[in-house]
Amino acid sequence: MAAAAKAETGTTHFRWFGYEGGDGFTLLETYTNAKATEVHFTGPVVEQLVPRLVAVVSFTSYEIYGDPGPKVSEMAARGGGVILPPLFEMSR
Repeated sequence: MAAAAKAETGTTHFRWFGYEGGDGFTLLETYTNAKATEVHFTGPVVEQLVPRLVAVVSFTSYEIYGDPGPKVSEMAARGGGVILPPLFEMSR
């Protein structure tokens, strides 16, 4: 999945984080903009590889931070995703 995500235009980070004891993980993905997020959600990583992942793991939740655009918002709603809009940002 990481190699396929890396090949996608607009994917900036694709990082797996593991819990102590190996009984869970968090996957953090970031994209340059809403269009790049849509490319990911409609591309081979989500359409071909995520179903294989779902066959061997149990998802407890997934969250999208920021506005992913209307198409991904609709897809996320169907799949149980939660969209969290920005409330405040401080960057350096």
